[in-house]
Amino acid sequence: MLRAIANSSLNFRCSALSRSVLTQLKCAYQTSTMSSHKVFENLRSSASLIVIAPNRCVSNAEEYDYKVLMLRRSSNISSFVNAHVFPGGNVDATEKLAEWLEPTKSPLYQQTALDYNPAQDELLKFKLCAIRETFEECGLLLTKAQNDQHKAFGAEELQSWRNLIYRDADKFIEICREHQMYPTVEQLTHFSNWITPINYPKRYDTHFFLTFLNVDLNELESTIIADGQESVHTVWYTPSQALRAFEKGEITLFPPQWYTLNELSQSKTISELRGYLSKCDKIVPFVPQFQKANSEEIHNFPTIENTDTVKLFSMLPGDESYSLPSVAVSKPGNRHRLWICKDKNTQRMFSIQLEKSEAKTSNETKVFSKM
Repeated sequence: MLRAIANSSLNFRCSALSRSVLTQLKCAYQTSTMSSHKVFENLRSSASLIVIAPNRCVSNAEEYDYKVLMLRRSSNISSFVNAHVFPGGNVDATEKLAEWLEPTKSPLYQQTALDYNPAQDELLKFKLCAIRETFEECGLLLTKAQNDQHKAFGAEELQSWRNLIYRDADKFIEICREHQMYPTVEQLTHFSNWITPINYPKRYDTHFFLTFLNVDLNELESTIIADGQESVHTVWYTPSQALRAFEKGEITLFPPQWYTLNELSQSKTISELRGYLSKCDKIVPFVPQFQKANSEEIHNFPTIENTDTVKLFSMLPGDESYSLPSVAVSKPGNRHRLWICKDKNTQRMFSIQLEKSEAKTSNETKVFSKM
């Protein structure tokens, strides 16, 4: 596996921005043509949670000391059919945000983190959604009690709550109030923001968050269970295991999940991953631009015997050909794109490579990451 290590100007998780990145991106569009505003039309807010748990059964230094939770989506849903994804879903109409921000009513004000103020968290509704959907989809309840301790609840009680929340998302705050617990939103780190490309029938503004669990995998595997409706299976992978499973055709991944796993794969330990995240600030939104590859670009793809293959690439912010306004600077020679092969009949993506490099001199080579 070859890894692309981002240089400073191409590290799109570490751009220091003083305002909301989406607000800045919208400001950039206001100076463009009116047609460019299509990028912000008909967007559904959603959130996804990257759950990291310690893997203490590590036999050598080459292995990862953590695994990430993934769910296999059902074949009976409208999006990401049969794909492996991180838990998450759509933001409810309001997520009862006003109530979550009311000091006299909100369980959030039970938390004791001195440096966290819910009212100042511009991503609060996305974090609440990520925690609620994770519990609903797989039974992992990320809450603490008033004394900052994790409460233990019986399996039947937890399942009854999942059923209630599945039918009515507003039940989440009611359950938290009744049992004097609060969602651990302060422990979620903003990891990335992906916006569905223009001209797709369903478009989402999805914020990805990452959280670390202190519970060992052996204790988690028996308690985390798919809901059987939107997701049908749960699995814990190291980043490289998931990427290899995709390359072998054992699982289906879409670009945001592949890109995330590829980024995680560069940190072998929880300590390294925490260090990487500590150096990052705000996030640059990714609005991919897909384009079919022409004959001159075929050399960028692996040799594929299957003639029913569609070869395309997805340009991301910072790429020299990226035409959507972005807070990421595009310079001639910069590459930030995914080279993708998919089956013409099933539309399943079966090969993804990342090209991520700054403009280089003629005797330097491009850097690819392939799994």
